[in-house]
Amino acid sequence: MDDAGLFAIEIETLWDRDAAGRLVQAVEREGTPAPYVLIGTLEQGYVLEFGANAPAMVVQLVQAVVREWRRFAPSGDASHPPAILKNIDQLMPKFVPGVQFESGPGYLVPEGAAFVSEARIVTSASEASAREGIVAPPEANWAEGEWRDLLAGSLGPWAMAVDGAQSKSICHSARWATRGAEAGAWTHPDHRGRGLAAATTSAWARLVYGEGRLPFYSTSAENLSSQRVAERLGMQLIGWHWSWRPPRVG
Repeated sequence: MDDAGLFAIEIETLWDRDAAGRLVQAVEREGTPAPYVLIGTLEQGYVLEFGANAPAMVVQLVQAVVREWRRFAPSGDASHPPAILKNIDQLMPKFVPGVQFESGPGYLVPEGAAFVSEARIVTSASEASAREGIVAPPEANWAEGEWRDLLAGSLGPWAMAVDGAQSKSICHSARWATRGAEAGAWTHPDHRGRGLAAATTSAWARLVYGEGRLPFYSTSAENLSSQRVAERLGMQLIGWHWSWRPPRVG
């Protein structure tokens, strides 16, 4: 499957769509809020998506910029900012004060990816006796009921590096859709840099493939540690996400 096909599956994994085909926050479990505008840059070209929450003036603005900017074409480098990015970024705050700009790479974890770690890895496929009693790390902000559902496997596959009853690193299914799953990874600050995230992410991905789905892994441009995990596992870069999101509340 080419990058455009993989990108389409990743988008449908992260968000649902309304009747008009625009992105909306997933209703099954609390998903990531839909962006006003999402541009995906791939080696072969670009993808333009709008959120159902995008003000009409924002949609008209972006569509007009895309029509007028004739050089909006593949650069051959998915991480290269699209030519129209600066134009949209300068105009957007005039229509939506406080709009948040974010960017980052999206990857596919390859089938067969593995990382050797000395840590004890427990997964949602492990025996019940191995899964029971694992304590949620307070720093990861898991609600008691949600953690219980996670351990039971009702929130999709997961993998943890554990020390006794303590979870030091976890990769879980932040989104679980028909054709794909999105990784949600966390490692305790005291245990970072030891390959635990790579070990848990690869173990999680094997379970996702076993369910007949594709495992996706995305992060922000600033999160270099997450990008190192992608490098360690030889992940396939699908494309780069450039998005404008609603203002943060609180």
